[in-house]
Amino acid sequence: FLIRRVDLLITVGEKLRRHFEERGARRSVVVGNWKRLEEFARTREQNLEVRRRLGIPEDALAVVCITQLLKDRKIEELLHAAEELPDVWVIIGGTGVLKERVEQAASENPRIIYLGFVPAAKIPEYTCAADVVYYGFDPQNPNARFSAPNKLFEALAAGKPLVTGDFGEIGEVVREASCG
Repeated sequence: FLIRRVDLLITVGEKLRRHFEERGARRSVVVGNWKRLEEFARTREQNLEVRRRLGIPEDALAVVCITQLLKDRKIEELLHAAEELPDVWVIIGGTGVLKERVEQAASENPRIIYLGFVPAAKIPEYTCAADVVYYGFDPQNPNARFSAPNKLFEALAAGKPLVTGDFGEIGEVVREASCG
C-alpha cells in the first residue's frame, strides 16, 4: 500500500530495487554499500606487516571473515574447512552467538585467528592483508534472495576474490564479474 505512494524509494541493491518496482514503487534508486577505494589502498609491505603481526606466513593462503557471528553466516563450516586445510589461515572478526565457538576453535587451532569485534576503520587493513574474503549466508534465509552485503564491496575495493554462495545480488555480481 505505502510503496505505491512514496515519492522516492531508496534501497541498497539493484535486485531489491527491481523487487520494489514490481510491487508498485514509482521511482527508486540504489544507494549501495560501496567502499572508498582509497580506504583499501595498501602497499605490499603494509599487508605483510599485518600478516606478520598475526603470525601468518607470507606464503600461506589467508581467508578473512569479519561479520556478525551468527548461525546463518556459515561460520562453523568455515572453521571446519580450516581444520582440513593445513596451508590455510583464517582471520575471523566480529561478535555474536557463535563468539564462544570461534574463540574455542582459535584456542585449538593456531591457524584460526579471532580478532574480536573489529571497528569499521580497521576492516580494510585485515581485508587487504588476506588473500580471499569469505561471506557465508544461509540461502534459505528469505533475505538471501536480495543479498548485497558489505563484504561484496569490501572484497571488490580490496581487489580480493570472494568465496560465497550463488544467491542474491552477491551471487550475480560474483558470477558476472568472475571475482570469486
